[in-house]
Amino acid sequence: MELKWSLKELYKSFESENFKNDLKACDTYIEDFNKWVDSTTKDYTNVLVKLEEYIKNISYRQNLFSKLFAFSQLTLSVETNNKNAL
Repeated sequence: MELKWSLKELYKSFESENFKNDLKACDTYIEDFNKWVDSTTKDYTNVLVKLEEYIKNISYRQNLFSKLFAFSQLTLSVETNNKNAL
C-alpha cells in the first residue's frame, strides 16, 4: 500500500478554474464585507439580525479562506520552492 496524499480534493492546481474563482471570491467578499460593515455600524437598530448576518459572513469567509490557505500551505510543505504557493 502506498502512502501518498493528494490535494486534488481541494483544488487540482493553482491554475484551476475553481482556485481562480475562489481567489476572486475572496476579493469580492472583502469588498462586500467592508460595505456591509459601513452600512451596518451606522446605528444600533436590529442588533440581533446584524449579529446573525455577521456570523454568516464570518463562517463563509472562514470556509473560503481556509481552503485556499490549506492548499497553499500543504503545497509548500511538499514543494518548498513552488512560486505559486508562495
